[in-house]
Amino acid sequence: PAPRAMQAPDFQSALELKSSYDAATHVLVVNLLIKDGFHAYAPGEEVGQPVQLTVGAQGGWRQEGSTRIPAGVVKDLGELGKSTVLEGNVSLTTNVVGGTGNIEGRVRVQICTDAACDRPKDHPFSVATGG
Repeated sequence: PAPRAMQAPDFQSALELKSSYDAATHVLVVNLLIKDGFHAYAPGEEVGQPVQLTVGAQGGWRQEGSTRIPAGVVKDLGELGKSTVLEGNVSLTTNVVGGTGNIEGRVRVQICTDAACDRPKDHPFSVATGG
C-alpha cells in the first residue's frame, strides 16, 4: 500500500478556554483545556512562546500582581533541546480588581504537537462578574 500522507494537526480544536471570577477573593481563573497529543509552553520556555494572560481595561478592571501559571513539565525534544510544556487542564489565575461589568481579556498560546507547532494566537475570553 502507498504511504498515507501525514494529516496536519487540528490546532483549531486543540484548545478550549473556560473562565470564572470569584468576586469574594478577586481571583480570575482561566482554564486551558488542552487536548491529548497537544501542549502549550510554560514560563521560562526558550524554544516556543510561553502562555501569557492579559486583562483588558474595559470596565476599569486591572490585574493586581502577576499571573500564576503552572511550572509545567520538562520534555526532552532530542536535537531541539528541552522544552517546558503544559498539558491537559491548566489553570491560570490572577487577582483582578477595581472594575464593573464583564472582565475581558486574552490568553496568548502557542499550541504544538511533538512534531509541529501552530503560530502563537490570541484567544479572547469574557467573564461575567455579577457586578
